[in-house]
Amino acid sequence: MKNTIKYLLLTGCFMLPTIASAGLVTNTFDSPDLSAWQTDRCAPDNVAVTGGELVLTIDAQSSCLTQIGFYHTQGIKLDIGEANFLSVDMYVDSAWTDQARFAGIWGVLYDSNDTISNYPILEFQLPDLTSAANGGFDVWDSVHGGWLDLLATVFNLDGWNTLSMSLMDGFVTYTVNGNVLARVADTDSAYIGEVILNAKNEEAGYTVRYDNLTYNTIPVSEPAMYMVLPLILAGLAARRKLTLQ
Repeated sequence: MKNTIKYLLLTGCFMLPTIASAGLVTNTFDSPDLSAWQTDRCAPDNVAVTGGELVLTIDAQSSCLTQIGFYHTQGIKLDIGEANFLSVDMYVDSAWTDQARFAGIWGVLYDSNDTISNYPILEFQLPDLTSAANGGFDVWDSVHGGWLDLLATVFNLDGWNTLSMSLMDGFVTYTVNGNVLARVADTDSAYIGEVILNAKNEEAGYTVRYDNLTYNTIPVSEPAMYMVLPLILAGLAARRKLTLQ
């Protein structure tokens, strides 16, 4: 199994593979309308657009915790058509503590027969249950089964982090802030059909802030758009800086 997975630790020395895409869409959450979103597993205890951000609240005494463990993951999902690139900004709060798994971004991948084939996940985790400064990002590989234990400890604490995944050339590529965390073989999937913003509830209670959900709507041939992802990430970073000024 391991010989089918290529691990690339976070480093500025690696460039992302070309993401061939068109029809780029970015939701900056300036509108409070969330009618296109649906509950995934169990609804967050509060979902709101506040200050141009999407905020999910996870309650330590949530009614979701009265159900089986599957429903202890609370989130919302959105149909994004047939994409091969997906990205979102997520704020990592130093107040996150006392649980092993927190929040991140999930993709729902489909094969050429429009059947679900994979659930790639990029998630912030805190294995030692202490403070967020000791945590990092990990990847779930549902094709081969399990977390990859590639904890990416280079991230912005009390700051925004851009989480991305792409499906290209038989691999799902995961990045944090433009740096490659992992490439996982997936020759069965044809496109990313849905995005899920999920947060794990382990009774710590916390909020998750998201912004700049970005995906493409018209995948095209690979030569059509060289180096597009670095440009996307640079644009999102510039927008974030302008927002904070």
